[in-house]
Amino acid sequence: MHKEWTISQITQKTAQMIADEWHYPGQYAFYDMTADPEDYAELVSPEKRGDLYWQVTDTDGAVIGFFVVERVNATTCEIGLGLRPDLTGHGLGQAFGTCVLDFVGQHFAYRQVNLAVAVFNKRAIRLYHRLGFHEDGTYMQATNGGHYEFIKMHRELHPEHLSKPEPLQHGDHVALVSLSSGILGEQAAKHQRTLAEKRLHAAGLVPEYMPHARRGLDYLATHPEARAEDLKLAFWNAQIKGIFCAIGGDDTYRLLPYLMTDHSFVCAVQDTPKIFSGFSDITINHLMFYRLGMQSFYGPNILNDWAELDKQLLPYTAETLNHYFTNPARTVIPSSPVWYEERKKGFFCARGGHAPGESSRDSRLRSAARYWPGLRPAAGRLFGQLVRYTDDEPVSR
Repeated sequence: MHKEWTISQITQKTAQMIADEWHYPGQYAFYDMTADPEDYAELVSPEKRGDLYWQVTDTDGAVIGFFVVERVNATTCEIGLGLRPDLTGHGLGQAFGTCVLDFVGQHFAYRQVNLAVAVFNKRAIRLYHRLGFHEDGTYMQATNGGHYEFIKMHRELHPEHLSKPEPLQHGDHVALVSLSSGILGEQAAKHQRTLAEKRLHAAGLVPEYMPHARRGLDYLATHPEARAEDLKLAFWNAQIKGIFCAIGGDDTYRLLPYLMTDHSFVCAVQDTPKIFSGFSDITINHLMFYRLGMQSFYGPNILNDWAELDKQLLPYTAETLNHYFTNPARTVIPSSPVWYEERKKGFFCARGGHAPGESSRDSRLRSAARYWPGLRPAAGRLFGQLVRYTDDEPVSR
């Protein structure tokens, strides 16, 4: 979405202005609201237009365009859009169209968007092709006192392509954020923070705690907006190249209203994708980034992995982190040859534990075939997540 444009429900003043004052030159007068009494009546009537119409304004509050989103079925909507007459023909069409599509993709659950364009409007047809629309044929429609030929078009709102962040390099700054539990800020986690910082530096990275990352359990539990602000700051800071989550938890979904409605944040994610790593409750954030079109990594976090209490990182974890630097064209994910029992001493966890210090895990040889008989290698896209969020009600909303 354009960083300097704002979208809101259309006001009566704007609707009346568009209906009475917006007049397009030449053949494009076809799109004047006064040319079609039914369209005019719908736009100026709050009851008839309902909540279907939206306005787009610039930083000065001036209306630059409008659009309408109408439900076709559970997965498909149809849109219509109009740019202010004096702004047409100046190269703003693609930015405006992208702005509208981004908004629809972020605020509605539709998977496909349809539209119709008059056959004579070659300029708009070229634009819609650039925006990724495909033609589905033509039809005749009675409108504006005559019968006109229209082209039906469609496109997917969430294409399969995801923007992939650049790999990390030695010397890069990485943000440490607490998006779920605030345990990172507790005194009991001090030893693990020190371990994590040491290992991050040893890996050639410069860790930066975001302002609220160490505010503790009580504060962050009652201030989801502070957790969201830290993630925004990490994306807005050009020096930050990667983001590591502190740990999981159980209420990261509370951040979504503060993130998905912030157009500046959405633009930053889409314009400057960054390495983002975490697991468990951080699934919510991965789903959010997927929706915004950015690839993220269901991988190591700070307290469980960078702050491993043994003398060194678990080999499997170390190899995973290495991928963040090497960006292999094809990533092979083997089953770990061993699994680990819980620590017998010196461990720390969110619910308490013994005094911090070195503590190794007891390892056991494992066999994948023991758990999944007949298992065979598979290839394709991989989406990591905590399975329970597949049908979690707050997430689906």
